[in-house]
Amino acid sequence: MVTVSYVATLYNKRPFVPYLVAGLEAQAGDFARELIFVDDGSTDGTAELLGSLLAGRKDAAVIRQQNSGQGAALNRGFAAATGDYIKAMDGDDMLAPWATRRLLDAIAESACRVARTDMAAQPFIDLGSSPAEHLAGAKETTAPTIRETDLLRRSLQIVRMNPSAWLWSYTSSCPNVAKSSR
Repeated sequence: MVTVSYVATLYNKRPFVPYLVAGLEAQAGDFARELIFVDDGSTDGTAELLGSLLAGRKDAAVIRQQNSGQGAALNRGFAAATGDYIKAMDGDDMLAPWATRRLLDAIAESACRVARTDMAAQPFIDLGSSPAEHLAGAKETTAPTIRETDLLRRSLQIVRMNPSAWLWSYTSSCPNVAKSSR
């Protein structure tokens, strides 16, 4: 069974934490989960709320650091990740229940090590509604898998591309995709 390491970076995102956690907990599919939250020096109680929502979970960790920026927080989370795949998350994201399963299916279907999704399919967070209401209203799309030969170039071309739309693996390969020397 593969493991997906979710790495979420947060800075003063307390109002969004219940949505972020609910979306992660709702992920459907046959894979193990590792939840890594990097609090980048929040002053609004973000880390404390995360700690209370995740109490007792052996698959979750909250890493606290002085405010160093999202890049440093992502790097810290990536360094802590042990899964086969890494799914970066912004602190104000909420994944639709099928999001990770669809990405894993796309990776398996294409034999690539990176997959992306259309962020328009993800629930838009309205703080006036509960996380459960958002998840109940989410409708799975049936968009086809699109093979990109240069995902980095494509991601730089489209505005809606952000870390929350990605899932990647360091361990598999993809034909016809340039490899870095990593």
